[in-house]
Amino acid sequence: MTGAQAVSLEHASAEQIAQAVRVGPYVMPRFSKHDISDRELNSLVRYVLYAKDPRDRGGWAIGRLGPVPEGIVAWVVAGLGLVAVARVIGENR
Repeated sequence: MTGAQAVSLEHASAEQIAQAVRVGPYVMPRFSKHDISDRELNSLVRYVLYAKDPRDRGGWAIGRLGPVPEGIVAWVVAGLGLVAVARVIGENR
């Protein structure tokens, strides 16, 4: 179908996600127990639930963009700090 969009899983429960995989709402294909076992389905549901709100184990998690933007922000903050220190030292001479 042209212009079709997948249903959002942002507010879906574990049961709704599992049912979506088995039933195949809208344009999503259905997956039987032959295609995806119950164990695999449980793993998929756990991953989808985790992906909604992943744990950030360090860093600033700037929009969850990854380590590169965090590093850029750190370099900018450090650079501004060095410029401020250099100005203070330059004004005192």
